Amino acid sequence: MLKLSKIFSSIIELFRNSKRSIYYSFRHMPVESSSLVIISIFIGLIPFAQAKILANIIDALIAVTKGSALIGSLWTLIIIYALATVFPEIVYAIQGYVNKRWTFRLQQILELELSLKKAEIDVALHEQPKFQDLLQKATYRSLWPIYELSEAQFLNIQNIIGVVVASYVVLAFDWRLYAVIMIASIPKFFVETKYSKNVWGIYSEDTEQQRHYQELRSNFRQMYRIIETKLLQTAHKIAGMIDDILEDFNGKQIAVEKRKMLMKIGAEVIVVLGYGFAITLIIGNVAQGLLAIGAMTFLLSSLSRLENSIAGFFLNIAGQYQFSLYVTSIFELLDTKPYLPRVENPIRLDLTTAPTIVFENVTFAYAGQTKTVLKDVNLTIKPGEKIAWIGANGAGKSTMVKLLCRVYDPIKGRILVNGVDLKHIDIDEWWSYLGVLLQDFGTYNFMAKDSIAVGRMDMPTDDARVTEAAIAADAHEFISKWEKGYENMIGTDFGGVEPSKGQRQKLALARILYRKSHVLILDEPTAAVDSHSEAKIFETLEKMPDNYSCAYFT
Repeated sequence: MLKLSKIFSSIIELFRNSKRSIYYSFRHMPVESSSLVIISIFIGLIPFAQAKILANIIDALIAVTKGSALIGSLWTLIIIYALATVFPEIVYAIQGYVNKRWTFRLQQILELELSLKKAEIDVALHEQPKFQDLLQKATYRSLWPIYELSEAQFLNIQNIIGVVVASYVVLAFDWRLYAVIMIASIPKFFVETKYSKNVWGIYSEDTEQQRHYQELRSNFRQMYRIIETKLLQTAHKIAGMIDDILEDFNGKQIAVEKRKMLMKIGAEVIVVLGYGFAITLIIGNVAQGLLAIGAMTFLLSSLSRLENSIAGFFLNIAGQYQFSLYVTSIFELLDTKPYLPRVENPIRLDLTTAPTIVFENVTFAYAGQTKTVLKDVNLTIKPGEKIAWIGANGAGKSTMVKLLCRVYDPIKGRILVNGVDLKHIDIDEWWSYLGVLLQDFGTYNFMAKDSIAVGRMDMPTDDARVTEAAIAADAHEFISKWEKGYENMIGTDFGGVEPSKGQRQKLALARILYRKSHVLILDEPTAAVDSHSEAKIFETLEKMPDNYSCAYFT
């Protein structure tokens, strides 16, 4: 009973995912999608038209040999048959073009939507292992499962047309043929469905192991890790760990493939027996003079088409079932709700200067951990004030940054901005007032000036402001020495220069200063720069006007 319930649930889920996939298609590409439907109908009808014309040619040839038919009629049929043979190639060429347009457009739409969704999801959720497992499953095959599931709907139109027309032809001759072919085709469906489920089980159950595999592979992909691997002489050990994971993972897949092979052989034997019975019955009718040769040809073709269409339909559904398992995770990712609560009517601050920020009895512990990172913290940052939070590793400095940025909410206490609880403030507005440099900062391989101007992408690049920020971050000197200065590309992969780690940190700081935010939050902002540059940077920050507040975490 439980198994039937799971099967029914899977069918419902398949229907829901198929409906949503095709919705994307018709919503964003109505012309291409409608064209693919019409083309699929044509392709489904073409084989029957060809078979019927060929049957008529055979009957006409037999009649000609008996002297009871006109040669002109035979030649007309031959010309029509030739045209019917060429016509599908034209249709396939059109289908290929329309399908490419449809695929490219759908890829563009979904890629953008998924990228924005990843950026929208709260960092607190990104850091949770359960969500990382979902992300691994949803992105394992990129967005192709959605394309394949959507495309399968158009392909099944051809199969449905084939089943409907062939069923009419075969049932008109003998219902027993229809029943035999239908029953003989069913095992293929169960084989493919079972295989799809088993393969997905491997990918679903071993997600954590897959993440470990990807982490180990990065030792041979990222340059700084390759260098470290060489110097620590860990290549063979890490390669052995990768080999162990692949051995276990591939062993499971090979076992599934073996079972599938044996089951498919059994299913094909059943099809052969059913098809053999049908052919025997048809030939028997021809031998008794009950069926013309041409009609026999058309019936055999229709019978073959029926078997292929039924099998194709079931295999397509089974394939859709496999795609649906991947698509479920993609849609689950797209439907992910915010981890942190959002108030229905957030309060707007409309700041024109630095606010007063108050930590009031703030206590925090990460999800799943009993140890508190911060306990009853009280702190006030006044407008224009510059403060430093100094402590050992693990003291909670980065956690303070995350709370101030509202990556997390305190489990106790509250954070006030101009007297308003941070939870009640519009989060996008609050972020617009922040200039945050984290320990693990991003690297943008753009032109130098664009890499800095990323700090405020909601406005055109201001060259004077870029230079001002670079000078403040002590980056202007080395940028000026580059061949093209601020228009020099960053990153050797793009034909540019490769800044040192210290230079990259200065560029990142310049990016934050370019932002001209009311609240600067700097988490170890000079960890990679020399002492002379560090002194110059802090001197610049100390001279910032009073409409800026600055918090250093070091």
